[in-house]
Amino acid sequence: MGCQYYGDMPYIDHSLSLTDNQYPRTPREEVTAKLLADLSDENIATLPLRHNQSQFGTARIGQVAAYGLRARIALEWGNYELAATSAAKAIALAKEAGYELQPLDLSFCGEDHDAGEPTGTVDLFGYAGHANSKEWIWCVQFDRRIDGNTLKEAYYQLSRVPGGCAYFGPSQHFIDMFQCTDGKSISESPLYDWQHPWKNRDPRLDLYCVRPGSRLYNYEFQTSKNAKTIKDYNTGADVSNLESQGTKGVYGANGSKGPGGYLWRKHIDIAELDNGSITSSSPSDMNCGLMRLAELYLIEAEANIEWTSGDLALAKKDLDLIRSRVGMPEVDGSSRESLRKALRYERAVELCDEGFRWFDLRRWGIAEKAVNGTIYAPAQDGSMSNARPSFDDNWLPTYDGSTFDGQAMNLRVYNTYTYRTGKDELWPIPQTELDTNPLINENNPGY
Repeated sequence: MGCQYYGDMPYIDHSLSLTDNQYPRTPREEVTAKLLADLSDENIATLPLRHNQSQFGTARIGQVAAYGLRARIALEWGNYELAATSAAKAIALAKEAGYELQPLDLSFCGEDHDAGEPTGTVDLFGYAGHANSKEWIWCVQFDRRIDGNTLKEAYYQLSRVPGGCAYFGPSQHFIDMFQCTDGKSISESPLYDWQHPWKNRDPRLDLYCVRPGSRLYNYEFQTSKNAKTIKDYNTGADVSNLESQGTKGVYGANGSKGPGGYLWRKHIDIAELDNGSITSSSPSDMNCGLMRLAELYLIEAEANIEWTSGDLALAKKDLDLIRSRVGMPEVDGSSRESLRKALRYERAVELCDEGFRWFDLRRWGIAEKAVNGTIYAPAQDGSMSNARPSFDDNWLPTYDGSTFDGQAMNLRVYNTYTYRTGKDELWPIPQTELDTNPLINENNPGY
């Protein structure tokens, strides 16, 4: 992870004293080689297949997680053969150890708030999911009984109506990426109706994201400035829509300082509610997932696609397995190019909000396109987007003004991003590190 952020970095393989703190940067290639050497077959064999979950939860690494970590590192740095073989080993051991993909309840996906709330997400990403799902292999575990041992992810991601602050959420670009249920893009599928855009979409749109017209924490979710009140299904009463009203409405999900129109549904659970609401001081000890079985299948798929001797049939099988869980059709095509396109869609959608996207964009060499230019958000009056984007082979959308109704595009400009090649690939080394360690005598390029 350190090399992903900072490039070359000091490699420390022993305990440090208070004065033993000055080391030069080690080339990234050497650091990753040492990491992979530590994850040798011989070393991994000393671990149990998996640790007793009732005793240790998912905090300790067993053989499955170790091979998965080796596969992830190899994939990141382009060693596709090692990534493919390591992922295959991890998956085989995972089956032996009893890991399996978590079935997801698709009820109310694509439905309006008055029908019900999509709750299948918590079976994997909620308290019950982290405690009982057979998909999680490795997690950071929290316990509110230990002082400071909490993570307030729900507060930062949750709607402002039950007390969250709506800091983070998916973009319009990401929402538009979700395929229709026939496996085609919204611009190609005859199933897509821009005036009813949530119908006939990949169920993961509603499982993993929160969009206007759905239900969240048993509250109607609306971002329109015209939606003065919303339904509180906990009490049956109409309540003020704090997501778009009030003195801090600009910070709502569709405000000028909000995340851009939508919120995440992953990593939140109605069990987080503390006496009916949530605040910045509400105790939260939901685990933070680091590795699950779905990622291993996607690593195996990508590694076989990119490895010149890779098994393309196996890659397609892995992708179809992930898609079948949510009722999506098999990927269209079996060529390396078509499978690569399908893989990049699946990693974007299935692993969203889990910390992989930035690294994927960079290693695929498409960050300059994905993180550059105008970012759009829905109109603040609640109008459904009439934009008709086109999608490239990486499933990146382009908005050229084309619309479904022939009228002017009604999205609003949310932000403008500028990606600086040669600089933005890495983070700056903190000044405190440069001051403490004179053997690191220069920062990363551009800083």
